[in-house]
Amino acid sequence: LEEIDKDRVRKARKMEEWTCESLSDLITLGTKRGYRDPVKWAGFMWTSKQARKKEKSHADQQALKFYEEAIRR
Repeated sequence: LEEIDKDRVRKARKMEEWTCESLSDLITLGTKRGYRDPVKWAGFMWTSKQARKKEKSHADQQALKFYEEAIRR
């Protein structure tokens, strides 16, 4: 018998989700995992992923603006 590290498994699954580059990749992953409705799951994950990218982009733009203003002073 071997002890399973739940955190390691959870991180590996998250990494697998975030390496998917398209909606079809997520649908394939959902199907592989045996989800009841992989299309619905993939849609939710894709929407979440896009929202996080948008938030990060906005934060990056705000930081860039802040540094540009600091340089001008």
